[in-house]
Amino acid sequence: MAVGVLRELLTHGVSVPDDIALVGFDDIAMCEVVTPRLTSVRIDRDQLGQRAVEALMNLLDSGGTPSTQLLPVYLVPRETS
Repeated sequence: MAVGVLRELLTHGVSVPDDIALVGFDDIAMCEVVTPRLTSVRIDRDQLGQRAVEALMNLLDSGGTPSTQLLPVYLVPRETS
């Protein structure tokens, strides 16, 4: 999504990061190849998937209510902020 927003901003003459800062989420590989390189928030996708499966299995086993899961995230600063 953020890569698409970056493209549209640049198409409309908006300077990133001079006019607006932009930060994406997930830190996909494309963040490194677009110009300017996209600042992003990184999360451990393997851990996210593992926690999601565990939470789903607990719900199916117990029939209870969903629980809140917190995972660490990391800011990967690049050129868009």
